[in-house]
Amino acid sequence: MFSHVTLGTNDWAAVKPFWAALMEALCHRAKG
Repeated sequence: MFSHVTLGTNDWAAVKPFWAALMEALCHRAKG
């Protein structure tokens, strides 16, 4: 992932919940 390069610790802490939700949504979509 590029996140550890482009995001600082504070930015990552802020975006991580959104990213986790997005990944979960994509996984459910992929499973149908």
